[in-house]
Amino acid sequence: MDAARARGPAWPSWLVASTAGAQQNALVQTGLIPNLNGLTEVDDDDRMVQPWNISVDRVEDMDLSSPPAQKIAEVEELLQPPSGRITASVVEIDVPGADEREVVVGVDQVNLQGERLTTGLTADQLRTMPN
Repeated sequence: MDAARARGPAWPSWLVASTAGAQQNALVQTGLIPNLNGLTEVDDDDRMVQPWNISVDRVEDMDLSSPPAQKIAEVEELLQPPSGRITASVVEIDVPGADEREVVVGVDQVNLQGERLTTGLTADQLRTMPN
């Protein structure tokens, strides 16, 4: 195993920033964001994402909409803890007036309706999440 793999993954800046501080802990406790400790990117594009029963490859790059069918983000990648169960997604906020940035949304906050991913989260809630 090479030295880089032995150290583990290089954490993206959004993940490092979002794991620090009381704001992140409060959001975890309210259920708005998942606990980010130990999460890594899912590399197997053919793996099935439960409970949606579609592949990681299909989920990545899907739009995330909030009622009434307003696109608020795009799924960039999926995350898993050491147990291997996919628990979170990294989404890029895509709403007018918002800075382009990525936030973590738990898969329990997302539903598959036909060919669309939806969430009860609003664009304003995504904007206030730590990046």
